[in-house]
Amino acid sequence: MLRSIGEQRYKGIDVEGVVRPVRAWAVKGNVGWSDARYRDFVTDVDGAPTQLAGNHQLLTPSVRAGAGVMYTPARGWRGSLTTNWIGAHWLNSVNTFQAPGYAVVDGSLGYRFARFTAAVLGSNLGDRRDAVQLSELGEGQFYRLPARGVDATLTWHYK
Repeated sequence: MLRSIGEQRYKGIDVEGVVRPVRAWAVKGNVGWSDARYRDFVTDVDGAPTQLAGNHQLLTPSVRAGAGVMYTPARGWRGSLTTNWIGAHWLNSVNTFQAPGYAVVDGSLGYRFARFTAAVLGSNLGDRRDAVQLSELGEGQFYRLPARGVDATLTWHYK
């Protein structure tokens, strides 16, 4: 029985920042680069021991980026719009099937009262369903990005 053992290497850099042009407004951004590769890694692919040395690791994009704008005054209407972009990434360990990059957009709209905030939050507004995590069932089996969601929240501020 072949075990999943071996060496892997992950190196990268992430940079993020926020600019507050005027009170209650914030513009945020981030970008990341990574190189995640198998070094000396033998695993079972279709019943045969396969050396993955030099291949990119599953679901790990080389480039990621995000941006958002938020309006959050002490009281009154508030909202946000954010996006995260995930670059192209491999869907198999032998690097023969590459998935294209994709963007996920989220947003919120709410009202802040003296003692509570009521808001509606929307996630994955474009309803992307890309592969995001490897399943424990094996090669080629993935968990997908959760579908579009809308939540209503009521937050009580006790201060």
